[in-house]
Amino acid sequence: MQKELPILYLIPGLGADARMFQLLQLDVSRYNVVILDWLTPFKQESLVSYAQRMANQILVSNQPILLVGVSFGGMIAVEISKILKPARTILISSIKTSNELPGYLRFLGQLGLHPYLPLHWVKKLPGLYNWIFGAKTPLEKKILHQIIQSTDLSFVKWAFTAIVNWQNQEQPANLIHVHGNQDKIFPLSYIKNPVVYAGEHLIILGKADELSSFITREANRIFYSEL
Repeated sequence: MQKELPILYLIPGLGADARMFQLLQLDVSRYNVVILDWLTPFKQESLVSYAQRMANQILVSNQPILLVGVSFGGMIAVEISKILKPARTILISSIKTSNELPGYLRFLGQLGLHPYLPLHWVKKLPGLYNWIFGAKTPLEKKILHQIIQSTDLSFVKWAFTAIVNWQNQEQPANLIHVHGNQDKIFPLSYIKNPVVYAGEHLIILGKADELSSFITREANRIFYSEL
């Protein structure tokens, strides 16, 4: 009987999907790559409660868990890690505690302005969102454009509220935080003890080769310790 392949669980960024990971090169002959699907949030649902429901997509067995979360998906990964205790959690372009939330988001949350952000206009301004996310190449801009145009704005508005109200102070064990040194959304100056890459928020695209090697190396340590 063929041995069941280890599973790598990936959580994309806010409103994104599998397209966020399309440039990663992960060995599917050695790993089963599962990308978690976003659920429809309940009205006024907290990030913690939402993550508990997302965790139900992860198969719990005797096999170790490796979890990768990007941006908002990283915050979800933190809360899932507190429940399932993965062997390794990798955050990319994210924050691991509410202390790392940048000042501009704290300010919007304190004033209660985030529900009124004109997000529908952002979809019409590719130059703006390319700059914010750090999309540089034609391929990065194409992928980001596809993701932005298909993003559910009601989900984004819920997520903004969940983010500014997140009060997590606990960093789960076995967590590695990878971050771009020019990230505009979550500035590096707020991030504690990251592995720093040269790049902006979209290092999952811009540094896909390096991150593929990084994720593979960590996965091999967990699942193929002889390597």
